[in-house]
Amino acid sequence: MANMRLFMRTLGVIAFCSVATAVSMAGTIEPCTTQSLASYLTATSVCDISGFLFGDFYYNPTSLGGGPIVTAADVTVTPIFGADPGLTFSATWTGTGNSGTDSEIGYHMASANGLPLIFETTLAMTSVSTGSANAVLDEFVCVGGTFSGLCATNPGDVVEAQLSEGVGTLPQNPAILFGPVSNISVLKDVRAFGNGSGSTTISSITNQFPAPEPVSCLLTLSGFILLGVRKFRRS
Repeated sequence: MANMRLFMRTLGVIAFCSVATAVSMAGTIEPCTTQSLASYLTATSVCDISGFLFGDFYYNPTSLGGGPIVTAADVTVTPIFGADPGLTFSATWTGTGNSGTDSEIGYHMASANGLPLIFETTLAMTSVSTGSANAVLDEFVCVGGTFSGLCATNPGDVVEAQLSEGVGTLPQNPAILFGPVSNISVLKDVRAFGNGSGSTTISSITNQFPAPEPVSCLLTLSGFILLGVRKFRRS
């Protein structure tokens, strides 16, 4: 896994450095701002976060056992700028007793210059659970495909990340790697449920997409190569 991560990062750095002096297509696109998910759903254009474009947002909330429904207006979207661009979705997803709430959140992401700079996604969740309750965050990424049908024509292109807390905790898989692509579609499922005698609250979920830095490209690339050589010699 560590060698695969190194390989993917090296490919990303090579792709990025090859166009470090190119003019970005995002120059005329407005940066993403902190606002409600409802506003993102009605937006007719994409927005930019550190050279990556985000758009085509999707949301589907569900009540579990009569639990509260978290509306799109209840969810705040905060862009994360910098070396690891991404999005944080903040709300109050709660589950008590035999009730809870579930929300599906989706969006499309692409590199502004059209190059294959997306090769990893990381997932984080802020939650508290007591008793028999659990909090689950599932994420499905359609690599190099559109949001429609979640890669229905090629299910093999779907990769999954997962986090959970509480009773019946599932295997933790907060980061996934894939071959470098220029665009992906993301669908996440947020679920809070009391499971009879517990309570749980999810207050935020975060997606970040590590990307090669434009500064000191050659230095970074040479460092990856040297590290790879050392790992190869040791093995």
